[in-house]
Amino acid sequence: MTVNQTDGAVLYGADIKALAKIHEVYVGSGFDSTQSGTGTDEQSYEMTAITTTNLGNADYLIIEVMASHYCKTQGDFSSRRFDPTTYLKFQTKDIGGSYADSMPEQFIVKYLDDFGASKKTWTITTKWVHTLTVDEKANGVQVQVFSKSKGDEYSGQLGDASVTNVQTVITGGYA
Repeated sequence: MTVNQTDGAVLYGADIKALAKIHEVYVGSGFDSTQSGTGTDEQSYEMTAITTTNLGNADYLIIEVMASHYCKTQGDFSSRRFDPTTYLKFQTKDIGGSYADSMPEQFIVKYLDDFGASKKTWTITTKWVHTLTVDEKANGVQVQVFSKSKGDEYSGQLGDASVTNVQTVITGGYA
């Protein structure tokens, strides 16, 4: 949607609302993941479908995930580095279609700890702009959010990782 206004023209509230329509605010734990030691834990959550009526003339979806990323290493080994890692991925589909990656899996935190025991938590907002496809505009769209936590282990000492959703917001965007 383009708001065509000239200098000195009045911009109405409806114009402002149309430029940044919030479709969903999610504060649940559906895609939280936790892994202690070797292996990975991947979780996903399917957001509420957005109908064509609710999309309006949107050209984009803005997907923002504020999440807590926690990594912990244990032990003191002079020959081994722990590297617990957290990831996010966003998929979309037109209603009735199949999911495809919009934002392929990206590592958000890779905690490289040189031979010591430590832990750290980061609260990070990951923002992704998805260009709506022709089918998504015609049929509506649905977003699925994935998190993955990869742990580590060496000589019985564990490297832990977790992703915890704080707030996920889906907003419409216009060219």
